[in-house]
Amino acid sequence: MANFTKALANQGLKDDVNVNWIHPGMTVTERLKETFETRAVQQNLSREQVQENAVAAEGLRRLGEPEDVAELVAFLCSPQARHIHGTGISVDGGGSKGYY
Repeated sequence: MANFTKALANQGLKDDVNVNWIHPGMTVTERLKETFETRAVQQNLSREQVQENAVAAEGLRRLGEPEDVAELVAFLCSPQARHIHGTGISVDGGGSKGYY
């Protein structure tokens, strides 16, 4: 995704179009809930136990909410973000702290 974003960002320069990517961490969605349900069955645990295990691995020890990502999207679309271009931003509560 990073290389794709950089390529699009280079194309966007000539038209003054900012291109960035957002890397969300575990965010509460129906899909995530279904994933927890599936893992619970596979691991013979309750859904709550699977979720607790997942949250324990997150930097801030909580799951993200869709609004966490939406607020970043709104900011990146605003004039205040006019100088942010060709980069990726993680919204993961510190979950990727060891990757970068």
